[in-house]
Amino acid sequence: MGSGIDHCADDRFARLTAREQEVMLLLAQGDSAKSISQILGLSPRTVDSHASAIIRKLGARNRTHAVALAVHAGHVTPALDLDDLRRQRSRSRAIAAAEAAAPVVA
Repeated sequence: MGSGIDHCADDRFARLTAREQEVMLLLAQGDSAKSISQILGLSPRTVDSHASAIIRKLGARNRTHAVALAVHAGHVTPALDLDDLRRQRSRSRAIAAAEAAAPVVA
């Protein structure tokens, strides 16, 4: 019997671009496309395009389902804000760069 956690979900979330992750976070906070466009400096139509890509990549039925998948998988939490998300991505990139630069010991 499974744990109820969709391990394939992590693969789907990994395919989201940085901007799509930002849009997902703001959607999860209840922001509208117009509000998200103002926050991120995009047009509402671009936000809608990102939302459509999120839905497609996650295999969701709609925006609400995409947000539910993100919350359930732990990729969006109530305490996470846009600055936190950006700091996490920056840390992840720094760790990956350090690991790539580390000498390989045989």
